[in-house]
Amino acid sequence: MHTHFGHFDLAMEGVHEALSAAQEAADTSCLAHAAAWGALAGGRARRSALLARLPSAPRVAGAAAQLMAQHAAVNAANPCEVFQIITRGESINYLHSMTDFTMAGLANTAALWSLYGKTEMASISCQLLLNLNTKCNVGSSSVWHWSEACAVAGAGAATVAAWRGEGALAAALLSHLHHLPSPPLRAVAARHRAGAALLAGKWEEADLNIRQLASFDRWESQLLKAEMYFLKGDAMDSLETLQDILNYCNTEDDSLHFSSLKLKAMILMSQVQLSYSSSQSTNILLLNEALSWAKRYHLHYLSATVEMHIANVQLHMGCAKNALVLVRKVLPVIMAHGSAYDMARGLLLYTKCRIATAPPSGEARVLVFQSCCEALESVKENFCKIGAQLRLLQTWYIQAQLYNDVGNIAGRNQCAWMYRQLETQNPVDLSNMLHIMY
Repeated sequence: MHTHFGHFDLAMEGVHEALSAAQEAADTSCLAHAAAWGALAGGRARRSALLARLPSAPRVAGAAAQLMAQHAAVNAANPCEVFQIITRGESINYLHSMTDFTMAGLANTAALWSLYGKTEMASISCQLLLNLNTKCNVGSSSVWHWSEACAVAGAGAATVAAWRGEGALAAALLSHLHHLPSPPLRAVAARHRAGAALLAGKWEEADLNIRQLASFDRWESQLLKAEMYFLKGDAMDSLETLQDILNYCNTEDDSLHFSSLKLKAMILMSQVQLSYSSSQSTNILLLNEALSWAKRYHLHYLSATVEMHIANVQLHMGCAKNALVLVRKVLPVIMAHGSAYDMARGLLLYTKCRIATAPPSGEARVLVFQSCCEALESVKENFCKIGAQLRLLQTWYIQAQLYNDVGNIAGRNQCAWMYRQLETQNPVDLSNMLHIMY
């Protein structure tokens, strides 16, 4: 309580009392928690001094390092400082062969990389954990050490596979681990099914999986529900749901733990406002606030996502050149760390900006349009990979228009025919195509 209010001297008095009582009672768990809070209240110098007083209890020091890293990350500490704490904890775990803490440390590292938006590094940490040799000889046989951290790593690996558009691989991973009674795995499975259903426009299936997810993660399910309302064209219910999420994040005592949830809700709210409101001033203010929040907490990927939404608003306000400059700046981050869906829509937005800024006539305009048609092939590939039928229809439509403008009648007819086939095989509500979405 004193730490939250900034009364660090009083907080340290409480820490010293807790440390003394925990040492007398030999309560290592309480000792670890007290050490972590002391580190937070005491600043950098006193943090090192506090940890230096606990060399004889490696499990306590390892636990304290994990707790400090988590708390520092959600309190906007510099990422390099967070990973320094993680490295200190890992050295203790390796030195004393604490397998359970080593596994927990890798899971914690993966979660931190994911928080900062570095999905490739998160995937590597998950794979390291799943491939960690934890075999131990017991008598004439061998046993493997399995913990909740392994389930979290399995869930993380499945999430990354789905993120990249490899749905079959994600389903295979979840199927391989389905026998484990692990909430993270079940939550990821429900999240994966709900996301796929939303992209395909299967509202009943999406609603069923969102309800299943609610038993594991209430607010993530609320976010998906708001997205479902938005895609169905129900702006009022979507805004009400998003406002509930934001109210929770703003009033919860531990609200800093929900920074990424708050940002995602703000981004989705900006999409709803952009699609259903004629005035964009409020939308721009909301996106600027989200961008400030993302940069403050070093959420690099979400920061890039917000900037793509700002570029989308600029494009639809007639500031195509500014939008193109911003997209060119942010697109490398999206292409390096983004999902298949984000890469496709990011490249699609870049194509729209190029079309809007193309020369009014002449050979230069034709060359730009031909280049855009080539870029749309990659967009269609990614949308097709994840089953985003509505967005795929939009892309075929844009490509047909481009071919028509450059005089490629055969290409135009091919795109129109594919559009018609896709629309016949997967009927969707065409009114949803009116939504202006990044």
